[in-house]
Amino acid sequence: MLHRSRLAAAVVVVSAAAASVLLAGDQEWRRARGRLALLTIPTEVARLVAPLPATGDELGRSVAVSPGGIVVGAPGNVTGDPSLYVEGAAHVFVGGGGRWRHHQQLLAFDRELGDGFGRSVVIDGDTIAVGAEHDDHGDIANAGSVYVFVRTGRALTLEAKLTAPDPRTEAHFGHSLALDGDTLVVGTWATETVYAFERTGAWWPEPQVVRATPEQAGNFGHSLALDGDRMVVGAQWRWSPTAQVTAGGASVFERLDQEWVFEQDLAAGDPSNGDQFGSSVAIAGDLVVAGAPLDDDEVNESSGSAYVFSRVDGEWVELQKLVPFAASPWQQFGWSVALAGPNLLVGAPGYSTGSVWRAGCAYLFRPSGGSWMQASVLVPGGAAPDDQLGEVAISGHTAVLGARLADVDGRPDAGAASVFLLP
Repeated sequence: MLHRSRLAAAVVVVSAAAASVLLAGDQEWRRARGRLALLTIPTEVARLVAPLPATGDELGRSVAVSPGGIVVGAPGNVTGDPSLYVEGAAHVFVGGGGRWRHHQQLLAFDRELGDGFGRSVVIDGDTIAVGAEHDDHGDIANAGSVYVFVRTGRALTLEAKLTAPDPRTEAHFGHSLALDGDTLVVGTWATETVYAFERTGAWWPEPQVVRATPEQAGNFGHSLALDGDRMVVGAQWRWSPTAQVTAGGASVFERLDQEWVFEQDLAAGDPSNGDQFGSSVAIAGDLVVAGAPLDDDEVNESSGSAYVFSRVDGEWVELQKLVPFAASPWQQFGWSVALAGPNLLVGAPGYSTGSVWRAGCAYLFRPSGGSWMQASVLVPGGAAPDDQLGEVAISGHTAVLGARLADVDGRPDAGAASVFLLP
């Protein structure tokens, strides 16, 4: 059933006929092809769901996109009722423009209930990595693992299962991921450690271990971003010694002579306790974006914000603070961020419009006169209450938005993802 509301002119809503529901498996791996029609506004072109949607799959908990490929994680209810645990999966869709087809379901070869396979996903070219942060290593509970798949012919096959060289109980290795070429960075949960792997051929040698200093600690590795020889690591519980609050932070590293070297710590210019700055991070060239989804404005609790940093004369400086045009309590703007070219996306899973409570949305910002200006609010045509769409990914003019709690075919929290083409 399509839920409609009266929305501001910037909000994009499409009819059911305009949004394709993609169910059938397609064994053809295709690159993006054909020319995109001239767009003047963001346009929803596809709704992605699992071939066999199931209650509690939470497809859309993680999303990733590259030219010709989309990956959507479905880790299941890994933090709730054990009776609802699933093995977890990641779904690969292929195509381009407005044509996307389900290509393959990825599963762990040694899967067990509650592993959380699909909690994080990344894609770059023919390589896909999937995190399973609750994977046990014998008696080491929730140590976590990452599975790397590569395209062989038309199919994706497992290349390696990666684990931390020092597996620890409750480390949740694979909680976050970043991938660029042959570099894969893996984050953990509350261990203050990230692991940087460099692939040689089909071999993944021991990673460089990057540990937070005492000043950088605060769930260092909760979020990750990677672009060439620069890496950003978010720590949303970091203590701010100047403001004397736990506001969160992020750290930028640069790769020099194959080693990751600390470059600069980032923090909000107006830190407040519990903002969770660094819950999400993105980097593209000389721009870094960090989300602070629990930042309060003068009226609304946890309306959220995002901060844009620019590298000027070798130093990262705060360029702009972004806030939702129509702030509301617990909108959590900044839950996720994505950056590519002239497009900046900010996810807000608590966004509500009319009677559609907490449907979630993604805000699109574009550069104008040296600043980032809000251009559109992206809301899927089938938005429903408590979908909590909030995960975002972008590649070129293709944006993917994950709604992990969307109901599909009467199955609660099966999850879905929407594809938008951006002008």
